[in-house]
Amino acid sequence: KRATMNYKTLACLLALLWLAEIPASAQRPNIILILLDDADKALVPPNAPAFVETPSIKRVYEEGAMFNNFYGVFPYCNPSRYSLVTGMYPHSHGATNNLQTPSNGGLPNMPSILQQAGYHNMVIGKFTNVEADPIGFDERFCTKIVDYTDPIFFRNGVKQKVYGNTSRIINDSMVDWISKVDTPFFAWIGHIAPHGPVKFLQED
Repeated sequence: KRATMNYKTLACLLALLWLAEIPASAQRPNIILILLDDADKALVPPNAPAFVETPSIKRVYEEGAMFNNFYGVFPYCNPSRYSLVTGMYPHSHGATNNLQTPSNGGLPNMPSILQQAGYHNMVIGKFTNVEADPIGFDERFCTKIVDYTDPIFFRNGVKQKVYGNTSRIINDSMVDWISKVDTPFFAWIGHIAPHGPVKFLQED
């Protein structure tokens, strides 16, 4: 069966393959991917109301690029994330709901392509709804459920309870890893926020 691939995602994967051909001695860009869960465009710049203050996200908006013509491949989180990883539509990779992993475990995937190109990879937070020990990462510190206080994480596949606010745990852990890792690196930061029910830190 021939797999169908989104052309824009194909272009991204081809760019990753191009990175793989760059000599190891050349300067390679570090890559940071930040995912929010159930974020509404009405609550982030430039659409956010005045009472919503997100200075870091506002800076990304002001200094980054805005894509105005794009589409989600599926109305569920899990299939969409696997499409991001594989470059394939859900009916091709096989994860068509929030309970499935891809039916073909041998599919090319973005983290592994980068890893083979010499990148140091880490995933923190939510990777998908069903996977907490994904391939293609040197370090894995994942959670699968929405729990804002004292969450359950899986560190390189080992289950553990971590005390504190989940968003802060994710941010602090990634900052610590980036401060120590060699370049080039790929950082997957998967926040559970602002997926409901949201529980804010008292100081926020």
